[in-house]
Amino acid sequence: MRYDNTLQVLKDYCLKTLSYHLNYPLVKPERINIATTFSCPLNCEMCGIPEADEGGDELSVYQWKEILKQTAEWGIGHVSFSGGETMARKEKTLELLRFAKKLGLEIDLITNGMFFDDETTKRVLKVGVDRITISVEGSTKEKHNSIRGEGSFESVISTINKLNKYRHLADYIEYEFSTVVLNKNYDDLLDIYSLMKSKGFDFINYQALVPDNSFKKGQDYNDGLWLNKKEADELEETVEELIRIKEETGDVRNTKKYLRKMPEYFRKKETFDYGKCMAAYEVIHIDPYGYIDLCGLGPKIDVKEKDLRKVWKGKDFNYIREKTKRCSRPCLLLCYRKLDLEDLIKTHLEASIADV
Repeated sequence: MRYDNTLQVLKDYCLKTLSYHLNYPLVKPERINIATTFSCPLNCEMCGIPEADEGGDELSVYQWKEILKQTAEWGIGHVSFSGGETMARKEKTLELLRFAKKLGLEIDLITNGMFFDDETTKRVLKVGVDRITISVEGSTKEKHNSIRGEGSFESVISTINKLNKYRHLADYIEYEFSTVVLNKNYDDLLDIYSLMKSKGFDFINYQALVPDNSFKKGQDYNDGLWLNKKEADELEETVEELIRIKEETGDVRNTKKYLRKMPEYFRKKETFDYGKCMAAYEVIHIDPYGYIDLCGLGPKIDVKEKDLRKVWKGKDFNYIREKTKRCSRPCLLLCYRKLDLEDLIKTHLEASIADV
């Protein structure tokens, strides 16, 4: 969340703190995350969603529109479209993007870039999305494809080039790289940043590997993708350079604290602790089948034909909040902040400086 002033930061912190201790939300969520589908043409090494997906009937366009209308009426200004791969349901996603924009919502579109021909690219940009985040795991074909599969690098670079070619069709839009940090690319992070800059994109976000991003198979810290101690030590040197770049350019979206925590996260594994999680007070994430399922903690909450405001304050969601307090799983997911006033203020100040 971006703040207009420091007073707003303090107000948000106080309300979140009180909500956390009361186990009851005194604030509305900052955004709604919509996973339009779990379908994806890739089989990325670090992603367990396709394997763990239990299937079912995906929500219809009409059902998603009802959720988007509630989002706007509630006064939540920000909606994020993710997957699977959002554009695997291209026509559905485009219609929902147009509808969200008509409602005045700020729109993030997260994609792996696999379905962007020229016409699709132009249609997405003409909608007026506010931000496009594209997944890039390596600065070279060999690096990226070793993680995401043969042909994926060629596709993502083609999409990046098309987005630049037609950028003039959007009034204003942020272009962003997103990179999962794992043992196959931890030594490539600076070169991925350089690729981002060379392609005229605005920002980059680094996401430390989550052992199981489906939250269904269990956390395995020896799955072959985790950094060992030597690699974590080398990552520490890279982190300091990324922090220097962040201070000089503002192009690195992560906070300095997050970047510095990554090597510790990989070293400590299941003993890593980053503080009190605010996941259950910040975001509603709805899967393609119309359920809220926060980090696999359960219970799954069916939101089809439900009032989101009542769901947010209902007993099932409060039970999830209780479970997040007891959750000891190490986590560096970018999705949620921690309950930390110093970090919150520093994040606000970093964002303010980057905007100057």
